[in-house]
Amino acid sequence: MQKSGITRGLEESPRQENSGIARDLRGMHERTLISTLLRRSNAVSDTPLPTMQEINDHIEHLFMLSEDAQPSRAVNAGAGVSDVGFGALALNRGNVWFGIGVLATEFAAFVKNRGDSNSFKLARQVALEELEEDGSKIVSKLEYAISVTDDKSRKKELRKLVRETKELFSEIERRSKQSLTSVAGSRLEGIAGSVPGLLATIHPASPYKHLVDGVSSFAEGFIRGFPLQQVPPFLRQIIPPYPYLEFAVAAADVAIRGIAYIAASSVSTYILDWGIQKAHRDRSYETREGAEDLLKTNAGKLLDKVRAKCTTQP
Repeated sequence: MQKSGITRGLEESPRQENSGIARDLRGMHERTLISTLLRRSNAVSDTPLPTMQEINDHIEHLFMLSEDAQPSRAVNAGAGVSDVGFGALALNRGNVWFGIGVLATEFAAFVKNRGDSNSFKLARQVALEELEEDGSKIVSKLEYAISVTDDKSRKKELRKLVRETKELFSEIERRSKQSLTSVAGSRLEGIAGSVPGLLATIHPASPYKHLVDGVSSFAEGFIRGFPLQQVPPFLRQIIPPYPYLEFAVAAADVAIRGIAYIAASSVSTYILDWGIQKAHRDRSYETREGAEDLLKTNAGKLLDKVRAKCTTQP
């Protein structure tokens, strides 16, 4: 029997509806495929990885320049010794004008520290940028691998390597500045070392003080007995012999005791610094050299893992 148009239309409607859904599904699949192709074509280019030798050279360069850029230990320890010396003179003489010596010492130390910092600051920044470029190449390689894979587990592993890379290169920068001399640390060493030096120079029971007293007495006898100190008779009314003679004796005494104090404090400060450095090495499982070698090893392991993951097909 021939079906009417209405019946035929009702029977064709489900097939048309199913056909429309199929078209939508095909459209969604095509859009997903196009999106994936566009994402892959717009991904970061496949950046070549740095070599292990390049990374090692950049780590060594950064560590070396970090040491060169540290403030002078001798200058800052010497500033601490000088501060204590001028402070002791001010208290002993009851004259605050000796405080000018402290200001002069601090100014000289500030100028020297600033000069040391500026001399190597730019070079260290360049070395740090070179190292950061190595890290950026590794991260770019990993991000490219992430962009071209649809495997969720593989993406997770690659993202983990991205985090490890960023953490490692941040650790390299941080450790390159560790265990270095600081201005405050050197200054405190100088102050602490100057105390026994001062006591050895002025304490009555100190054998070192007796030695200094003997040298000062010898210098005084030499000055008083030196022929040039004898003013001719016709000049005695104009230039009395004793005033400038006493001044020379006093200046020699101050110079001898000052040099003795600086020498004793320097030796004491050196011993203190040696003891602190030895204690640090004994209680620490790694030195700066050990930290540098460990970071190189970790960088090598990371680079091997990145190569293995990035060369494996998704």
